[in-house]
Amino acid sequence: MQAVMKRQDPFRIKRFGRLENVRAVFRRGEAVNRSPVTALTFCMSEECGHDVGGLRKVFKREIARVGYDVPLLDAKTICPGECTGGPYIGLVGPNIFYSGVKAHEVEELLYETLFNNRYYFLRAALDPLKATDSRIVFDYKEQVMVALEPEASMFEWAKYLFEFNAAESCGKCTPCRWGCFHVTEILKAMAEGRATENDLAQLEALVWLMDQGAYCTFAAKVATPIRMTLDAFRDEYESLLTAGDE
Repeated sequence: MQAVMKRQDPFRIKRFGRLENVRAVFRRGEAVNRSPVTALTFCMSEECGHDVGGLRKVFKREIARVGYDVPLLDAKTICPGECTGGPYIGLVGPNIFYSGVKAHEVEELLYETLFNNRYYFLRAALDPLKATDSRIVFDYKEQVMVALEPEASMFEWAKYLFEFNAAESCGKCTPCRWGCFHVTEILKAMAEGRATENDLAQLEALVWLMDQGAYCTFAAKVATPIRMTLDAFRDEYESLLTAGDE
């Protein structure tokens, strides 16, 4: 008997046990998704080097096989297609991301997250060196920005990231000192519906100045969320402008 057990695949044994636990819950008439997760969102890039589309199919197949009640949605994403942290999968409800998930981890990840209501810590995107909101992924070096909620405003997230970091400016050089102040004022005017097309043009000029003319790389890092969202989601900025200059 022991020889037979040794030849059995431990993965298959664990998989059978997980499925039996889910079936037992089904028989009792209970919900299989026992977590606060209301949706899973996936970063999207047409040139994704991690094949996030293929990974999403694995998630869809496993959810259909087991019966988890959770939709798969697109996350608003800015990505050049190559990053070391992706793919990023958002958990709407707990409001955190999983990163770097592999196809062979999907079954256990869903079981632990949805059925056992426990985080799959192996892939939890919890960086102790980053104090920003867990609902946004921002990587300055790799030019990646992912918002957790599909309906998120990328303008609001860019504004949040800019103001969060701009407060740390030393003010040594004019492009950073002057840029941080005036960009903050323009973003505030946009949020309050007071900005015009001239303000948008000035915002673009200021972001370029901070990126190209500052003494150190801090100003470029602070301005990057604005620059990235202006390029990818310009319509969100334009929708906040007033009809004319007054």
